[in-house]
Amino acid sequence: MSFFKNLFQSKPNPAPAKKPPPGKFASAYKFPDRIVVHSQARLPGWAMIAYEPYLTLPRDAAVEEIGRAVQTALAGFRPEIPDPGDWKQVTTTLVRGVGAKSHKQLQETSIHCGIVELDDRLEFQPYHNGGMSGDTKGFRPISEAKFSLPANSSLAEIGAALHRCLALCTTIYDHA
Repeated sequence: MSFFKNLFQSKPNPAPAKKPPPGKFASAYKFPDRIVVHSQARLPGWAMIAYEPYLTLPRDAAVEEIGRAVQTALAGFRPEIPDPGDWKQVTTTLVRGVGAKSHKQLQETSIHCGIVELDDRLEFQPYHNGGMSGDTKGFRPISEAKFSLPANSSLAEIGAALHRCLALCTTIYDHA
């Protein structure tokens, strides 16, 4: 009887805590007049949000300058920050950080790509801009277009990779 008593009265072993996905994360947006590269931060539930620094460059910036912005944004990655609670403020911070007047303007005038530093690689993920409504709204990864290069690549190579990534992005809007 003590076997069953011990079995049913014992507390279950807590599941081991899973580690969050590895890597440092950043994003880039291309607008008609500028490129904005920014860091990201991981929330307790592992979701990512835009985070400082926001680095604004002219569209025709030198590839070395763009590569430096990518490295700075990745260095600014925060592996865990507290839940912000106010999601409207999170969106407002992103919109201001990239220099847009509204979320609608951000969506209608930009393309987006993600950047991850993982181990010894930099991964570049182009996205499709599906607009503000419908089943394909928002920015969605174009999985088959993802590519990488060594993390120790030169600033010029990193900047050129971001240009390539942005060129692979698509949008429903008439801009590039």
